[in-house]
Amino acid sequence: MKQISGNKLLVRALKEEGVDTIFGYPGACTIDISDELYKQDDIRIILPRHEQALVHEADAYARTTGKVGVCLVTSGPGATNLVTGLATANYDSVPLVCFTGQVATNLIGNDTFQEIDIVGVTRNIAKFVIVVRKREDLNRLIKEAFYIARTGRPGPVLIDLPKDVMAELGSDEYPEKVNIRGYKPNTKPHHGQILRAMNMIYDAKRPLFLIGGGAKIAGAQEEMCKLMETLKVPVVTTIMGRGIVPTNHELYYGNIGMHGNYAANQAVNGCDLLISIGTRFNDRITGKLGTFASDAKIIHIDIDTAAISKNVTVDVPLVGDAKEAIALMLSIAENEEPCKVDEWLSRMNEWHEQKPLVMEEKEKLVAEGVKVSDTLQVGIMIEIPAAAVLAHKFAKEVDFFSVGTNDLVQYTFAADRMSSGVSYLYQPFNPSILNLLKHVIDSAHAEGKWAGMCGEMAGEAIAAPLLLGLGLDEFSMSATSILAQRKLIKSVSKADMEALVEKALDCATSEEVVELVKSTVKM
Repeated sequence: MKQISGNKLLVRALKEEGVDTIFGYPGACTIDISDELYKQDDIRIILPRHEQALVHEADAYARTTGKVGVCLVTSGPGATNLVTGLATANYDSVPLVCFTGQVATNLIGNDTFQEIDIVGVTRNIAKFVIVVRKREDLNRLIKEAFYIARTGRPGPVLIDLPKDVMAELGSDEYPEKVNIRGYKPNTKPHHGQILRAMNMIYDAKRPLFLIGGGAKIAGAQEEMCKLMETLKVPVVTTIMGRGIVPTNHELYYGNIGMHGNYAANQAVNGCDLLISIGTRFNDRITGKLGTFASDAKIIHIDIDTAAISKNVTVDVPLVGDAKEAIALMLSIAENEEPCKVDEWLSRMNEWHEQKPLVMEEKEKLVAEGVKVSDTLQVGIMIEIPAAAVLAHKFAKEVDFFSVGTNDLVQYTFAADRMSSGVSYLYQPFNPSILNLLKHVIDSAHAEGKWAGMCGEMAGEAIAAPLLLGLGLDEFSMSATSILAQRKLIKSVSKADMEALVEKALDCATSEEVVELVKSTVKM
């Protein structure tokens, strides 16, 4: 049997596990591993400026590729710099394998330079942690580390590598299989429970899917979308579950919880059956446990047995891989009629269309005896470039826009109009402002909404023809400007001003715009 050092074996193991990238920062206790990595070209080494960045980079790599993220750091502060990243990966179920250097085994516990019990530090924030005490265990423990990280509910694993163990010679054989007593993740959903769940869905009058990050980790996007459409059952998500189905789908109603929206939270409170897939029911989702989905029976599908009924007691527990469970449900649904939930969807659409803040404030006023109109309009001020650029998105949610040009111009040019040193940069007639205004007004009109203006620009004589051509619906100005602006607007035709605006939008400077208006319109 060929004998190789633990350092060489580690590099070989990484290749066997299909690792193509490792995020590492060298140090005294890992320098020999770094030397072995330097001798090969199959694995890319990413060198950060700090170990804290390193572990988050590995986390991002794992999330985006679906592979296990791999870290290599030295002992002491190198290892402790991983703590926040490990906790994040553990909470979000991200597969990581982190190798930490350690002082020689005979020095452990002697307050040696840059020695720390990293296993003790991290055992509560990682899926599995261990220090390799014997060279003959190294082969098996590396194999188990990758297996544990990527199976069941994925998560971070930390392997602590004493320098003397890694220098010692031992077997070059790398295990092909893993057999860990007490760790047997179940991926196959119980068919009987699947049938029970489907019967409950068809019997429900107000069923609702709640999808979490576990379904995304399982790669169940396509299956979940088909199941939702086949059953005609609406979907809400946790933040981690967002994207499991298209966010613009008619059956998707947004996120739940404290970071969710009105319709999604109302749906959870109003449903009679909640089908949760890949969620842990944390407090950001549930709020007060006693009031969460209080009128609903709950089906909970999760690969992690410990997650089921941990926070919320469920009626049908179902342990297994989310993708496999959804696929089984879909195979049944494809042979059945869609759920009869038209009334339920109609109610959810009403919640989606309502303005929750207005509703809440209206209820407060009514309770105080104040009469409130049933036709209140809700709009937003467009005062910063970010809002103007995304006006086409905001227009879907509001009844009108009001453009505050004073601030919009200032923020666009980073110029304080009250400061003599930079006030010359305040240019309300600059083509960039006109193009922003056009986008805002066009976005409002595309959604059947109106757009007004409350800034000083609305009272400017030069601006009136331009704003008329842009299609502005409402002009707000000081009383002293009203008569002059009304006279000017009545003296021009809208068609001519639209043609004027087309030319103005193509100008390069404020001066060109002003000259164009003066040469076209009699002031």
